[in-house]
Amino acid sequence: MKLPELSVIDTHLPSNTKIRGYTVEQMLAWGKANAEAEREACAAMFDDHNVWDEEVGERIRARGTT
Repeated sequence: MKLPELSVIDTHLPSNTKIRGYTVEQMLAWGKANAEAEREACAAMFDDHNVWDEEVGERIRARGTT
């Protein structure tokens, strides 16, 4: 997945320096989106190939809701 756009972050230094970077909220959202995409890709693989049983894809998807 593509990283979010960089934010301008105030360093609160006396020099009033601002930097460009990622906020905690941006990185958490990005990480969650990546985990969801990976779960869905794995679940789709099991759905397509029906390797063990029909519930494997559903179980993988359910991991994101717990």
